[in-house]
Amino acid sequence: MGTDRETTDEEQVAELLGRFVNDLGVTISAGNVLIGDKLGLYQTLAEAGPLTPSELTGYTSTAERYVREWQPGQAAGGYLFTSCEPFFRPGYAANLVTIFDALHDMGDPVGAAVHIRQSLAPDGTLLLVEAYGGEQRLRQQVASAAGFGHFRRVAQTPFNLVYEARP
Repeated sequence: MGTDRETTDEEQVAELLGRFVNDLGVTISAGNVLIGDKLGLYQTLAEAGPLTPSELTGYTSTAERYVREWQPGQAAGGYLFTSCEPFFRPGYAANLVTIFDALHDMGDPVGAAVHIRQSLAPDGTLLLVEAYGGEQRLRQQVASAAGFGHFRRVAQTPFNLVYEARP
């Protein structure tokens, strides 16, 4: 049985680790932001509108292989506001879709989950990594409403819980 001191220490450690992970993410993102700026990727997207990686490389004379890695990361990080179309084309059936610590931040998490459910293969999996707390909301209000009949916790880390949602 823990004492208040142990609980406080655990909470402080969790808070410190959370700040560290956030700072690490910012550090990594900064390099990708510089790449996008220096290569003119942001400017081109601002002028031309949403482009696939192939189209973007045509405008910027950059290597498609690298832009194909850069662009979805920027969209996932919220640096690019673009349609999901390049990632989920009609008729495409994904076997696995992952969302890392983001579903709770979306303006319409149920709508996003519905779109993912529609894009999954019949035996596909949505893997959610979310912060502690909110499991009931994810299960009842998001996963069930989006048509996922199977929802379970599959792992946990000191920072997050990992869930599997299946049709």
